[in-house]
Amino acid sequence: MLIGRQLAAAKAALAAPQIDPRYSNVAETIVRSGKISGSKGFTGKTKLDDRDAIAASVRSYDPNLSPKDVEHAADQITVKLHVEKARVELLMKVIVSVFCLAAGIYFLVRSSGNPDLTKWASGLIGTVVGYWLA
Repeated sequence: MLIGRQLAAAKAALAAPQIDPRYSNVAETIVRSGKISGSKGFTGKTKLDDRDAIAASVRSYDPNLSPKDVEHAADQITVKLHVEKARVELLMKVIVSVFCLAAGIYFLVRSSGNPDLTKWASGLIGTVVGYWLA
């Protein structure tokens, strides 16, 4: 399907995950702080798939929750973290694409008959269009 993968990524990024009101305070605190117990990998970045670490963070923020509620809250926070990551990725894709298209169009217009510059600019524009159509 034409632009299917990119459209699906954009749709996922713009989705608004629903958080149960009982866990909304804990979820917002964890997502905003970015502090998930024991979730740092070798690179120091938060691992979003480490559900046990997210559950441990939920327990540390609200020790009164039952184990079932902790698991439910951890599921919802995991979804919210993935949506936040998808939003950042989509924003970066759009920014880089716009920059590359602007540079390509600028050099294409300003090439004044230089065949190498025209080929380079056309290739840059074609790469961006091809990326979004893939």
